[in-house]
Amino acid sequence: MIGIIGGTLVLESGVFKHAEQRIILTRYGKVIVNQGNGFVFIQRHQYNRPPHMINHRGNIHIMKELGVRTVISLCSTGSLKKAIKPGDIVIPDDFMQLSGIPTFFDHELKFTTPAISEKARNMIIATARKANVKVRDGGTYVQTRGPRLETKAEIRFFSKFADIVGMTLASEATLAKEAGLEYASICSVDNYGNGLAGDVDSKKIEDAKKKNALKAERILKVLVK
Repeated sequence: MIGIIGGTLVLESGVFKHAEQRIILTRYGKVIVNQGNGFVFIQRHQYNRPPHMINHRGNIHIMKELGVRTVISLCSTGSLKKAIKPGDIVIPDDFMQLSGIPTFFDHELKFTTPAISEKARNMIIATARKANVKVRDGGTYVQTRGPRLETKAEIRFFSKFADIVGMTLASEATLAKEAGLEYASICSVDNYGNGLAGDVDSKKIEDAKKKNALKAERILKVLVK
């Protein structure tokens, strides 16, 4: 069973049009689940939650409860490097999260070494090849706390250590590892980071998201068929 976490654009794309939608109450709150033959899809911003209010624990918890073993996420990102351009698709192999790190282990002493699954990454890359979608193999994702975008100084700092920036992947990857699930991500580059190529234009970001969603849709169609 494959679990997919994405945004509204993917949910509306038609890939999951035959999925059965239901609301499941978990110990972490309600989660809207779209389940089909061999897959579970969760729209991470359900109930219009901003990035810092996403129910990551509920999303990952219900994935495991429903029998998911591999989680593939779709993430919108900003580029920290001129060489990584808007429109690119990156399959990162590592991540950074310097604060706000979530955990399932609030009441027990357990330690986890966070990582992105190489097995899941290779599956995405092979699927993208079949779907004729060019992707960048590898890169480091740094997670910041939304909903605000990053300052120019923050982008300059992060660019020394990472390649793309977003607000969700690291939290999901950490919880997936704690839950014993394989996790990797399809990251669409929708803009340059603040100050890297002028000011950030929110309309241009939304337009780029729509274009990149079509590439992600092609990968997903092969993945869940």
